[in-house]
Amino acid sequence: MRLDKYSVGGLSFGKLKSLRLELAIKRLASLAIGAAGLIHLVLAPEHYAHAPAHGIFFALAGIAEILWALAFLRWPIEGIYYVGIVLAGAMIVISGLARA
Repeated sequence: MRLDKYSVGGLSFGKLKSLRLELAIKRLASLAIGAAGLIHLVLAPEHYAHAPAHGIFFALAGIAEILWALAFLRWPIEGIYYVGIVLAGAMIVISGLARA
């Protein structure tokens, strides 16, 4: 018996599986960015001791990442998703520029 032939409320089994996978991926993205934010907050004092500007940046980056993760967990919508892409991309670019 194939379950994808049947539908409940207009949603097929295959579509429900797809929506569950999408939600799981969104949760994983939130947790990954939230973990990065926590790591930035933990490392901020060490970087502040070396160079105050770096420590402040790490703290602000950590706070921004955690806030984004919480927002995306609560409201997994396209606009917040794109803010996360910009945030993650900016962190990568700034890290690269700081090491150059």
